[in-house]
Amino acid sequence: MSLVKITKVGASKKPEFPTPKFKNYKQGEYNGNVSLPKDYCVIGNLINPIIVGKTIQMWREMRNGEKIAGYFSTSIVKKITKKQTGLLIETNNSKYLVNEV
Repeated sequence: MSLVKITKVGASKKPEFPTPKFKNYKQGEYNGNVSLPKDYCVIGNLINPIIVGKTIQMWREMRNGEKIAGYFSTSIVKKITKKQTGLLIETNNSKYLVNEV
């Protein structure tokens, strides 16, 4: 599967967990019951197609511009909207923009 870039562009209307400010988020550490901060970005390969009712799962190659391999997943996808700028995905917690790299 081709590389994709997933960028958090905002919070859902009624998120399960709050979205912290980027400066307060500790990457690679447990941050408690919070969502990812806005502008958080990962690049990698999707494990499965993006489907409403499922989580987005990815084998990550980069996180916020740094080469850091790992696993990335979201909360459950609620809505998928095609935009000129890519796919806008709304999950239980966040809104993401997904683009092929």
